[in-house]
Amino acid sequence: MRKGLISLVLAVVAVAGVYFGFDKATVLNVLHSTGFTEAAQMVEAASKMLPVQETEARNRHKGKENTDFSTPSQNGTTAAGDVSYPDVDPQHPGNRVNDSFQHVKKILLSQVYYDHAETLYCGYPFNSKTKEIDLPPGFSAPVHQERSARVEWEHVVPAEHFGQSFKEWKQGSGRCINKNGTHYKGRRCADEVSFEYRLMQADMYNLFPAVGSVNAVRSNYPYAILDRTPATFGSCEMKVADGSAEPPERARGRIARAMLYMAATYPTHYAMNDRTRKMINSWNERYPATEWECIRAARIERIQKNPNPFVIEACRRAGLPYREQ
Repeated sequence: MRKGLISLVLAVVAVAGVYFGFDKATVLNVLHSTGFTEAAQMVEAASKMLPVQETEARNRHKGKENTDFSTPSQNGTTAAGDVSYPDVDPQHPGNRVNDSFQHVKKILLSQVYYDHAETLYCGYPFNSKTKEIDLPPGFSAPVHQERSARVEWEHVVPAEHFGQSFKEWKQGSGRCINKNGTHYKGRRCADEVSFEYRLMQADMYNLFPAVGSVNAVRSNYPYAILDRTPATFGSCEMKVADGSAEPPERARGRIARAMLYMAATYPTHYAMNDRTRKMINSWNERYPATEWECIRAARIERIQKNPNPFVIEACRRAGLPYREQ
């Protein structure tokens, strides 16, 4: 009872410290190492409820009290270079606002896709409140048919492709311990321990709605052109075979600009090989931005506080306005 009370007091003090600038990972390590695991769990849960405040507090602690993640240009949009961001390349800022993948999925449904609920690969409409998909009669899935009727959120750059660059994913952490005392690693450990990983996993520019079974079958396979492969899902032109996935043409421009953004924004955690980059650059040029792609990016920029300059440039080339409506 007494230790429980002490844990509660320590958790309250620790959350306040994180909010006002102390590094959360350091605070959690101290609590774990001194035996106050329950207090550490409270801090972890509380800090996830305040992702924006935590990030802003970190900036204040670094002497950036007046830092704004983006500066509006004269036409009311955010120019790609008008950004102050503490990453490797300040011209390509990443997500520093929300580190909860589960929370971001709800935001995407309610604030981005609420009036344009359509899946990435198949172009099927869905209900943005219930996440139910209006599947046509010609759709079929080779496996995971039970997941076909609902939307799932697809990482265009799969989490594994950038996750393995984090030591928690590859090696684990002293804080990733099961109840039976065994250690674990992989996505679960990275998600629990690494704030930077969670930010990257929750970057909305990399997240798109997809038919659940299509998301499952695509898995973490890289994109490629599969010339002699028939469509895997009946009336949906998506192809998956031999450890690769070929998206329909309708999705290739959006995919390209999401991947270019991820590679430019998080260069220490994700890079394309030469063959993939050549293909993706070709898709970026060949498949112009649509009005919806420009609207989607403008909405995400408002929420996430950073632009995707590749979409902005594609909208400019297509002569489309970059705005939320």
